[in-house]
Amino acid sequence: MNGTINIPSSPTMNSVLFGAASRANNTGPITLVGITQAYDTTLGGSHRIAGGFDIQLPQQTNRTVGLSTGSAGVIFGMRAMSFG
Repeated sequence: MNGTINIPSSPTMNSVLFGAASRANNTGPITLVGITQAYDTTLGGSHRIAGGFDIQLPQQTNRTVGLSTGSAGVIFGMRAMSFG
């Protein structure tokens, strides 16, 4: 499940990208796509969250970001943001 995001221009190449994905009622692993993953952990014994970031990025349009998981039929959400 992927989408795209634009990385803004920064005169000092200091743009950053943050992203996280969460899932309810399932603890199967989540792998982030297009973002360096920093964590993937179980919450409250029955939920899952994964997040990550990248720093010092050059300007880029339509960078692919998203998540991959082997768990189907579950409720999930993802948010990615970039700042220059």
